[in-house]
Amino acid sequence: SSGSNSDSPWLYGPTVGAFYTIHHIPQLGELKTGPISLGLDGRGDFLHGSLYSRTDAIVSLRITPKNPIHGLMPYVQGGAGLGHTKLPYALHFSNNWNYQFAAGADRKLKGHLDWRVVEVSGGFLGNYAAGAANNNSNYMFTLSTGLVFHPY
Repeated sequence: SSGSNSDSPWLYGPTVGAFYTIHHIPQLGELKTGPISLGLDGRGDFLHGSLYSRTDAIVSLRITPKNPIHGLMPYVQGGAGLGHTKLPYALHFSNNWNYQFAAGADRKLKGHLDWRVVEVSGGFLGNYAAGAANNNSNYMFTLSTGLVFHPY
């Protein structure tokens, strides 16, 4: 059918971002973390579906092993940011805090290109008003794959 289902819970769209592994802290010197690496991950989601629009910006702490495991570089991360949401038929967007935790694994393809084999994430968009009522259960879960370009 040509109509949209405004009750659908599914949103689709790209995620873009960058991560940086921390090797050195000014004034403190080299970061000694044993077999793991710490880093920062910043990302933005641009999601749409069923007349619903959502853009998220999240900054996370990222933990990875220093060496691949069976050809994969697994990671876990958790962070917080801002959700920019427009509900169906709304005339304006609302801004609310959100948090997200993720786990995944990347496989090196060639040069500066990796394949994000899988990433699973879960989080929450803080209360936002839909008409006169608050939505107190806006949990978000994602399952994704994609390409990762790293310039280093």
